[in-house]
Parts: sequence; structure tokens; C-alpha cells
Amino acid sequence: MDAQALFARLCTRHSLDPDLLSEYVPLVKRALCCPDRVRERILRLVEDSLGRRAGGDPTATFNALESDLDDEILKAVARRLHGWSPPWRRRRTDMTIDPDDLGGTLPEGLGGGL
Repeated sequence: MDAQALFARLCTRHSLDPDLLSEYVPLVKRALCCPDRVRERILRLVEDSLGRRAGGDPTATFNALESDLDDEILKAVARRLHGWSPPWRRRRTDMTIDPDDLGGTLPEGLGGGL
């Protein structure tokens, strides 16, 4: 699928001139390379932005769309990480290390000369 042609169709649907909104095309190209769910979400945001723009909404700018996408990404990452616990165990912090117990394994300058 050609991103330029798809974007032109979206603009035509909203009676907008795609040549005046060319900053959207790289985003549409990127969407076409994404998995289905991500592609649909990005294209839905583009479609919404174009619709609002056609309706005269002054806040429907490309920068606002990028900000909306950033928010979507942050929410997706937060949902993914919520409740995540690292697979490793916490280190004990109450341990003290006696340099004499290291058997001289540290090089000079890192406690090896003690």
C-alpha cells in the first residue's frame, strides 16, 4: 500500500488538500510498517486529526497529533510494565565486605593494595 495515496484518500474524504498537509505522510508511512493493531491506531488518530481539522478545529495540528501519539505510547508502555517485577532477586544491602576475604583478587587501585 502506498502511504502517499492512502493519505491523499484520507484528505479527499475530509475535503482537504494533501499537498498542504505533507508533514503527515511520514507518519502514515510509518503506520504502514507497523503491526495491524498499531497501524490501525495510528491511522485512526490521523483520521481523527484530519476530520477535526476539516471541521475548523484550530487545535487539530500535526504537533497536537504527535503529542497524542506520545501519550498513546506512554500509556501502552505503562500498561505493559504495570505490575512488572524484575526477574532477578534484590541484592542484599546489609552485607559488609572485608577486603582480606577477597584473597587478593582486586587489582592495585581497587583495594588490591590493602
